[in-house]
Amino acid sequence: MTYSNADILSVVLEFSKKVSEIKDYTLLQEMLVDYSKRLTKAQRATVWFCDDLNKTLWSGVADGLCNENIPIYSGIVEVV
Repeated sequence: MTYSNADILSVVLEFSKKVSEIKDYTLLQEMLVDYSKRLTKAQRATVWFCDDLNKTLWSGVADGLCNENIPIYSGIVEVV
């Protein structure tokens, strides 16, 4: 089953409305994961953040994965 353009737009608009109401950063990250999974029909999703100071990537919200902290120049596939 594929999404129509109208379905995609509906999900994006719903997400935009809810995002504007959220003040809690952790809740915002979790919502990003949930909507990303809906749009891509994925079973799991992870939001990765870049820490330029420490040269690492870290998973802020990991659905089905422990929080990870990996060197920025290594491949995610190597570590995860």
